[in-house]
Amino acid sequence: MSRFILIVLHYLRRAFNDVKEIVLLIAIPLGLVVFQIVIGSNIDIDFYFYGYNALASVIAPAFLLSFQFFNSMFMFGFLYSDFRSDMRWRLFAVPCSLRTYILPAFIANWLLNIILGIIYIIITALFMNVYWGNLLVLIVVLMLISLIATFSAVLIFQFTNKLSKANAMGYILAFGMMVLSGFMFPLQLLGDNVVIRFLLQYGTPLTLGTSAILSSGDLLTVFEGINVGLPGFGIGARDITVTFTNIGILAIIAVVVGAISLVAGKRRMT
Repeated sequence: MSRFILIVLHYLRRAFNDVKEIVLLIAIPLGLVVFQIVIGSNIDIDFYFYGYNALASVIAPAFLLSFQFFNSMFMFGFLYSDFRSDMRWRLFAVPCSLRTYILPAFIANWLLNIILGIIYIIITALFMNVYWGNLLVLIVVLMLISLIATFSAVLIFQFTNKLSKANAMGYILAFGMMVLSGFMFPLQLLGDNVVIRFLLQYGTPLTLGTSAILSSGDLLTVFEGINVGLPGFGIGARDITVTFTNIGILAIIAVVVGAISLVAGKRRMT
């Protein structure tokens, strides 16, 4: 087995040894979906279409993608312990350069995000009647958002020297995008204008990813006429143009953020 794969497995094993944190990263977004379902049950509207819960089907993708950024913060503790703590001298004993050691660490972070996302998808599909649209589109969007979240974690790691600062910046980034995406409160309450419409459709990777997922399926007449400030509400019919456009934009964002993190990393290591 190659050294690269061994390092990846090493970080994944360390992550899954922290069972409490893993359970929380899965349980919290699931709990938020359940909370929204409970609230929706008090509204005099039939949310079931073709056996699927339309409310959960719109909420679940939003939290799936949002928590990719929270999941990326999970490995900060391991990385700061290895590269920023007083024990970092141990790395001089590894039979490879530090640069070779860092790359598989972040690959492990990316894989962890995807694994947790797939577990979340399976649970919501089986027990909450969530309709996920085209599964190929879903996996591609999940991989791209996870990649963007991981590259963002790389940048934060490179420009902070304390775990507390890294966590603070990570929370600001994650919650900031959720607010700008309309996931925390309906942005349409602030008015209907060009800026609000842009934020709800293209403003963040979260809105791009959520709209791509919701536009890839065949669930019709989802909440037609209801003015709710989450991307995808009122979007029920298949719109493959939106799906592919958003995936293309997400791919460009991933390349740009990845290039910035690579260049920044090389400069800080020289």
